[in-house]
Order: sequence, then C-alpha cells, then structure tokens
Amino acid sequence: MEIKIIPKLFLLIFLVGTLMACNSKTTNEGVSSAETENSNEIITLKFATPSPTESPYAKNTIEPFMDRVTELTDGKVQWDYYPSQQLGNMMDYINLTKDGVTDVAYFAALNFKDEFPISSSLAGLPGLGTTGTEDSLAYHDVVTKSPILETDFLSNGVYPVFVQVSYPFEFISRNKEIRVPSDLKGMQVMGNGGMMNELLKHLGATPVTLTTAEMFEAFDRGVIEAVHAVPSTAEAYGLGELVHSSTNKTGAGAGPVGFMMNLDVWESLPKEIQDAFHKATREISVSGMNVIEEDSAAVLEKWKENDVEVFDLTAEEKKKWEDAFAEFREKWIAKQGKEFEEAYLLYLETLKQYQK
Repeated sequence: MEIKIIPKLFLLIFLVGTLMACNSKTTNEGVSSAETENSNEIITLKFATPSPTESPYAKNTIEPFMDRVTELTDGKVQWDYYPSQQLGNMMDYINLTKDGVTDVAYFAALNFKDEFPISSSLAGLPGLGTTGTEDSLAYHDVVTKSPILETDFLSNGVYPVFVQVSYPFEFISRNKEIRVPSDLKGMQVMGNGGMMNELLKHLGATPVTLTTAEMFEAFDRGVIEAVHAVPSTAEAYGLGELVHSSTNKTGAGAGPVGFMMNLDVWESLPKEIQDAFHKATREISVSGMNVIEEDSAAVLEKWKENDVEVFDLTAEEKKKWEDAFAEFREKWIAKQGKEFEEAYLLYLETLKQYQK
C-alpha cells in the first residue's frame, strides 16, 4: 500500500506546486488583464512633445489632456513629461515611440507622409471642414478604424491615443496682399510638406518646407514671403510684428495632429484605462480647438487694430478659393490608392454627422 500511495502523493504535490507557480507568474508579470484591472498599481508614462511649456498648445491641450487622463483613471496614470524635444527631435518621434524610448509622443501627420500615407493628407485637405471641433471629432472616429488604424499606426508599432485637427489655416503675408488664389503665383510660401506643399504648387506658389521653430527667422529675413499656418500659431512664434496682411476663412486646409502611444504599452493597458484615454481625447480635442479658434479670431482682430489688412472674403472671392480647392482635391485623390479613397469617403460621411 505504501508503495502506491507515495507516488500519488508526490504527483499531487507536484500538480499543486505547478498551479501555484503559474498563478504567481500571471500575477507578477501582469499577463492577466483582469488581475491588472483590479490592481491599484500606478502606471507612469513618458510623454515627449516639441512644444515649450509656455506655448499655447502646451497650456490648452497637452497639459489638460494629461490632467484629464489622470483624473479619469483616479490617479492610476501619471506622467513623466518631456517638452521642448528633450527626448529627441520631433521628426524621430515615431521611431522613439516604437522603440520604447518614450511611451507617448506628439505627431503632426503632415510631416510623416511616408509613415502616415492616409492621415498626412486626409483631414488636412482644403475646403472640407468648417470648424476644428467638427474636424477633430470626425477624425477621431475614423482614425481608430480600418484602413487608417492599420495602415498609418499599427504598421508603425504605435496607437493614436489623441487626435485633433488644427483649424483654420490661412495665408499670412509679409508684403503682398493675398485675396484670391492667383495672388499666390510666384510667391515663396512656407509649406508643411507632403500634401500641403502640393497644394501650394497647385495654387502657383513655391513651397519652402520649414518647421514652426524656423518660421520667424525665415519670415523676418525674407526667405519666405508668406506662411500657410493657423493665425494663433503665427502670433505665438512672433510673426505678428512682421505681418502685412492675412486671409480670413478661406478654408485653406488644416493640420491633423495628435499623440501616439507605443503599441505594446497600449495593448497592455486595462480596458478601463483605454476607455479613459478615448474619453479624454474627445473632451480635450474639442476644448483645445475651441481655444485655438478663439485665439485665432482674437489674433486677427488684434492685427486689424495694428493696421494689418485682414481680408474678409466677398462671395466672388470665396467661390474662387472653393473652386481651386475642389480641383486640387480631385487631382490629389486620383493619385492616391484604394485605401485612401476608402478612408476619404468614410471621413466625408463621418464629417457630415458633426457639421451643423
């Protein structure tokens, strides 16, 4: 009897020990999402941005977003914040995020036409949106769906945790008046790369690709005659003291921007944390864009008071811009692939739901 009982006893001890070891491994390594969701462990995320802490974008969007995520997660998500490109150049942010140098980083989709073949032009196409709020909500709806999610983000090892569409872009001139598209012919204009540069060429201008940090010096020295930018951004970087004139409400494109997270980090987060990010995105993208649009309107009024010509379009002038933009959109979309066309139609349909 003893010879039969002892092996069974050893087998029982072995099985119990194995089960306990497996359970211990799951709890310690956080493999089980259920275990993670029930824990009170603090999640600290590194966040890299190019914006100085004193910039309007940092104060009105970046910092409120971090604060809101922390609030919605009851303090479980905390931040190690690296503004002013402290963790590297913003043009390297995709690789830095994918490689885990940072957990979260800012992106301006216009700057990444190869990595973000759809997002780099879709929401920024001229003549589509009417307000940044509408554009931002529509963009958030489509960026987390096929084909944009897989093509632009997952393929690069990142996930879009925040998106926003900076609006409106205007043509801001150093010397020459710009009232209609033909006024841009022959001008050296700061472009944002990719589709925006092609738009400038379509309108007869010569694009000069610069970062916002380089904008003031180039404008001051006459390297460029005009910039294609959001008025509040131009003012924040000191162009207000140099401006001669600006368009108003041309619908001359927009800038899709956002924050991307390392894909492995995103997938490791409990669903309740992921939901908090989505909720914060929809709230802060709207509140941040409201501030940007209000600031841009205030900047244009300030410029008017300082004898800067701000051109409110006549019906005839507006029609010329609309026709030029429609022609450009048709040509641009015809050159893109099937996935872009699919995303474009989805974006248009979604945008209609938010436009008043």
